[in-house]
Amino acid sequence: DGPVVAYTLKSTERVVQLGIVDALSNKPNFLPLSIPKSLAGQLLKLHSNPPAFFISQFLWYLMRSGQELKKALNLSISMVPFDKGPVVGLQIRRTDKVGTEAAFHSVDEYMLWTERWFKIQDRKQGRNVTRRVFVATDDPSVFPEIKRKFPSYEVYGDEKTAHTAQLESRYSDSSLYGVVRDIRLLSLCDYLVCTFSSQSLLVYAGRNLRMAHDDVVSKIA
Repeated sequence: DGPVVAYTLKSTERVVQLGIVDALSNKPNFLPLSIPKSLAGQLLKLHSNPPAFFISQFLWYLMRSGQELKKALNLSISMVPFDKGPVVGLQIRRTDKVGTEAAFHSVDEYMLWTERWFKIQDRKQGRNVTRRVFVATDDPSVFPEIKRKFPSYEVYGDEKTAHTAQLESRYSDSSLYGVVRDIRLLSLCDYLVCTFSSQSLLVYAGRNLRMAHDDVVSKIA
């Protein structure tokens, strides 16, 4: 309940505000990709990328859900047929990213990699696998474009969330929920097609924890 103060190497407060890492003049020795020496042996046995798994623990803890949010997320999850077969997640970030941090990537480019993955599944399973994609985007026009160009695909996602992700409404409560929702659902997908962004990293963190948990459970069973 105390005041939030700026981080320094000699900080003794329980709650500190850590700014953008690139702007820190005195960087601590424990910044990512560092892992605790005392846990290193166990982490190396558990995961092929220990720093990624270790960071994922913190990120997913920070994003843990209260009862109301959990109820809303479970409802959203139930609307995507994850139990019916593989679903590919598409995270298509545009608006402020294009022209500054990233280049424009067309829907066709995302779907090229999506179709390649599904063709591999066709070969593995010896049948034509139903094409399903979950789309998370800040560009509402993506949804009708995918449906028009790729009619054989089942397309899931929320166009309303895409509208709330527009620059003029990005910092609203509904937009924040949309981001959390999309990250959660993308982490449940079997394959992810995306560009490199902070949201993609959060999805990767979620997938890391889910896959590591499933792997541990399978070994126990």
